[in-house]
Amino acid sequence: MRAPARLVLDASLAGVLLCAPWLAAGCGDDASASTDAGSSTTSGDTSSSGLPDASSTTAASAEGSDDSTSSSTEDTDDSTTGGSTTTGSTGTQGGSDSSSGDTTGAQAVDVPFTVLDPSVLELSARVPEGWVVITTADAWASFTDAPVPEGVTFPAQWVLLGSRGPQPYPGHALAVQALSWQGDTLTVTGDQVEPADDCETYAFIWPADTLLAFDALGAEIEDIDDQTAPLEASCAGGATDSMPCDLASPCATGLLCAGIIRNTVLANDPGGLCLDSGFSGVFSGAGAAIPADGGAIELAVDVGGLATVDMDVTVLLDLDHPAPEELVIELRNPDGNQVPVANLQSTELHPGGVPIVPTGFSGDESVNGTWTLVVRDAVDNGSSGSISGWELEIMSRLD
Repeated sequence: MRAPARLVLDASLAGVLLCAPWLAAGCGDDASASTDAGSSTTSGDTSSSGLPDASSTTAASAEGSDDSTSSSTEDTDDSTTGGSTTTGSTGTQGGSDSSSGDTTGAQAVDVPFTVLDPSVLELSARVPEGWVVITTADAWASFTDAPVPEGVTFPAQWVLLGSRGPQPYPGHALAVQALSWQGDTLTVTGDQVEPADDCETYAFIWPADTLLAFDALGAEIEDIDDQTAPLEASCAGGATDSMPCDLASPCATGLLCAGIIRNTVLANDPGGLCLDSGFSGVFSGAGAAIPADGGAIELAVDVGGLATVDMDVTVLLDLDHPAPEELVIELRNPDGNQVPVANLQSTELHPGGVPIVPTGFSGDESVNGTWTLVVRDAVDNGSSGSISGWELEIMSRLD
């Protein structure tokens, strides 16, 4: 099933961004090349054999609107028309050096790819559901506001970002097994990994996404045929109590991977220890108006029934303020340690609804007792707002 695409053009970019809606239907593929989308490792070198000429360039123009469809393409490929495959250079640092990019009506061409770490992207770029093809360094910078991943060379290589959006964590993933190309269509085959009912997850959500690099194709891509399909992964036989866990090694039924949230968000090192899921809890607090004169409010919530010290702590705010970048938000634990949640943060606090992981808790401080959210408007300009409520999720362990 071919997903209709939305072409996003920008007059300042010499490339194409392509977005397609997420399709749940499709055909699964049990190919052995399946890759865990949550892993931070990178696959080995891939061959560009069978790829078209990367010398074709695309120039896009618009008035800065996502709805614009004006574009122009200049094909500098001087090889034989109608060829669908070629043997080009190997590796992922450059494109192929022969063959026309026209595969219309011909057999689909397999596209070798390299798996990259999606954590190089800002969170706001990872949470929208769908697919994006990025073809130039300028387009990458505009879309991601992040450095180009190591080893990627635009425009000889292109990048494909796919996301299912934020999902309960851990256990959800997007694993691409194969890419193929025909005409103006890129087909993606793989799995939408989902934890089975015998698995434990947090209320915390995190993007289930993947980032791939491949040699540039000799044609403009206008459609993505999403052939990824749901794959339920059981936790029966998973890691046992107090054993290490990560995205590839889930915990057994009744256990939760303690520490994986903090390690993923703050250290980009997904992993932890399997502990009783009863050591976790979600606690809700009341809201209040935020003074416009710089005065602070303190919102308390009582936590009980957990173990003794913290492993994971996340905060989700229901905030209504005209200028969130003016706010200084901190969280104080029962031991009196007060750490930053957001400090004059210019970016969205919760892109895609993802909670915040505060920085500064040691992992060896009391969890049962009173937690306090401290909020103040640091800019005395008359603007005011409120917090209508907030939520605290904690995973604990025995000291």
